[in-house]
Amino acid sequence: MRGVGAIMILVALIVGLLPLMSGADGDDSPAECELAYKLEVAEGSPAARQATVKAPEGYVIDAICIKSGEEAFGDLKHSALITADGVYSGFTVVGLGTERVTVTAGAGIKDISHVDYSKVKEAPKESRVRFEKVWVGEIDEIADFEVMVTVTYTLDGVEYQTTFAEKSEWITVPAGKTLTYESESVDLGEGVNSCDFKKEGISYHSFTAPYKYSKDKSITITNKVWCDEPEPEPIFLSLEKVWTGAEFDETDLVVTLLMDGEVGPVEVEDGQSVVITENVTGLPETCTYRSDIVSPYVVDSEDADDGVITVRVTNHVTCVVPEDKKDEVLPVVVTTSTAPTTTIPTKVLPIEVTTTIESEVVGSVVAETLPFTGSNDLGWLLIAAEAVALGSVLVIGSRREESEL
Repeated sequence: MRGVGAIMILVALIVGLLPLMSGADGDDSPAECELAYKLEVAEGSPAARQATVKAPEGYVIDAICIKSGEEAFGDLKHSALITADGVYSGFTVVGLGTERVTVTAGAGIKDISHVDYSKVKEAPKESRVRFEKVWVGEIDEIADFEVMVTVTYTLDGVEYQTTFAEKSEWITVPAGKTLTYESESVDLGEGVNSCDFKKEGISYHSFTAPYKYSKDKSITITNKVWCDEPEPEPIFLSLEKVWTGAEFDETDLVVTLLMDGEVGPVEVEDGQSVVITENVTGLPETCTYRSDIVSPYVVDSEDADDGVITVRVTNHVTCVVPEDKKDEVLPVVVTTSTAPTTTIPTKVLPIEVTTTIESEVVGSVVAETLPFTGSNDLGWLLIAAEAVALGSVLVIGSRREESEL
């Protein structure tokens, strides 16, 4: 008896489950609504007003049928087969073709009794992948430059490249294809050659479209950048010699300026202390000089002009005339109209005369007739040269016992 009772219970369970497995049931259910799956709705539950059916992962719901009360669909309790979103006799259907479909009963519409539905495998869809660039480290050093990134990737083994200057780049991956990140190259741009980088990490190396959690996916590549201090521009130190004071014969003058023992210009560094020395030869014996040379000289890069710092060294010269040469007057050669070329004596004493002469001076000097005086016992005399607005005047005189020279 116990065995028979168990069998009867099992049969009853199977019979009770048959409607859930076989599809549509109930009054006036059309044959097309005998679908594979059914959602039963408890009377008076919230689902009676809004019911949702879900397909398993990788599937979508492609068709439904709605069972409600008397004359819910014209003369019938059961709808016809529904394959597109819309409003059917007051029931709004949303989500067909996706993994989730919602049926909502409108105001004044009878409750939902059950929903029959079918599912099919989801058709492959394309996805988008974003190559996203993330920089860490000394990013301020490259902030003002256009950094170009080239990413190499493959789609089912076929190699492609994409180059972009922004932080990211989108790539479309056809349905069913697998994208694989291969490598990257980075051009940090002109002006940041002192910087380098290395790849710190990558979020994903590959994936196959479609991405199961969303349509889009990001492959984040993180690079760390660091920069060396740029090499300073070279600075050269140069010396310039300036002479002031008495004039002197520079024929034999030789000046040697040395910076740390080297003839300039020499390369120096900011803050460097440089010993400056000079050696002067060939200056006349009666002359001396005083130099304003500053040594050691401390280099300040702010003083550089196009990479060169010029230090001016001024020497002031003083010369002394010997006592035995103070009264000497160099010989002057002149030509007169009444006498041959004569050398004027180096000593001149005053004389008194009353006669005037005209003399022609060698060169472009203008002759002028002027009175002069002298003593009776001297020969040829030279009085002075006087400047006038139109030239120079040279007065030449002599005295004779007679009235003519």
